[in-house]
Amino acid sequence: MKRQGFTLIELLVVIAIIALLLSIVVPALYRAKEYARLTVCKTNLKQYAYGMKMYLADNNERYPYSHYSIFDGRATNTWNSCQWHNKLAGPSYNTRNAGPLWPYLSSPNIHLCPVFLNFAKVHSEHTTCTIPYDPQYCYSQNNYLGAPVTINGQTQPLGVFRESEVQNPGGVLLFVEETPWKITSPVNLASHVLNDTCFWPRHPRDPAGFPGDCIATYHATVVQKKDNGKGNAVFVDGHVELISPWEYTETSIGRVYNSFRYSWPKKGAMSSTCPYTY
Repeated sequence: MKRQGFTLIELLVVIAIIALLLSIVVPALYRAKEYARLTVCKTNLKQYAYGMKMYLADNNERYPYSHYSIFDGRATNTWNSCQWHNKLAGPSYNTRNAGPLWPYLSSPNIHLCPVFLNFAKVHSEHTTCTIPYDPQYCYSQNNYLGAPVTINGQTQPLGVFRESEVQNPGGVLLFVEETPWKITSPVNLASHVLNDTCFWPRHPRDPAGFPGDCIATYHATVVQKKDNGKGNAVFVDGHVELISPWEYTETSIGRVYNSFRYSWPKKGAMSSTCPYTY
C-alpha cells in the first residue's frame, strides 16, 4: 500500500492546536513562577519576624534601633546609602558590621527577595555610588519601633520602645519591602530610596515636609510599570500581607497613604497634627 503523509490542512490544524496549548500553558507557568517568588519573599519576612520575637524575649521586649539592627557599618565606616549593595560591608563577609538582630536570623540567605532583584538591577537609584552592584538586602524595619529621639535632653521613643506599647499589633508593620527608587508622580509617595534598614514614612504634617520612605511597588506588576505594584510587609503579630502604597484614607488634613498608616504604632495616624516629635 502507498504511504500517505499529512495534508497541509492537517499540518496547520496541528500547529494551531500546539499554539493554543502554549497560549494556555505559558501564562500559567509564568504565574506559577511568580507565585513561587512571592512565597520566598513572604517566607523571608516570616523569618525576620521570628528573629525579632527571639530578640525581644532576650532584651526586655525592647526593639533595636532600625538604622543599625541588622547591618551596622559604623565600626568600619561603611554605613551609607550604598551599603545595601555593598557585598564587603555585609555581616556575612564582615562580622564587625553585624547589628544586634543579626544573630537571631536563621540564615544569611533570607535578606533578598528574587522579585526585588529583577527590578532593582534595572531601576534602583544607586548610580552615585562607585561600589559594585551586588544587593545584600531589601527589607527594612519600621523606624517607629525602637528609634530613640532626644527632646529637651531626654531620650524618648520616636514611636514606641516596646512591643507591648504597640496599639494594634495586627495593623502595624514590623518589616517591609521598601522601594529602591523615588516615586514623585502622579503623587509624591517616596522622597527617599532604599539604603539602610530603616523604614521611615512621614505624617503629612511632618515638619520636614516630605513623605520619606515608601512601601515597595514591584510585586503584581511588570518591570516596565515599576510603580504600579505592591509590597510585602510582616506585621507585629507575625502575619504577612501584600500592601499597595497607593491606597489611602481620607482625613481632615487630606490623604494619609498606607506607608505611614501601617507604620505608626500608636493612636494618631490620622490626626490633623503630626503625632511625633524629633
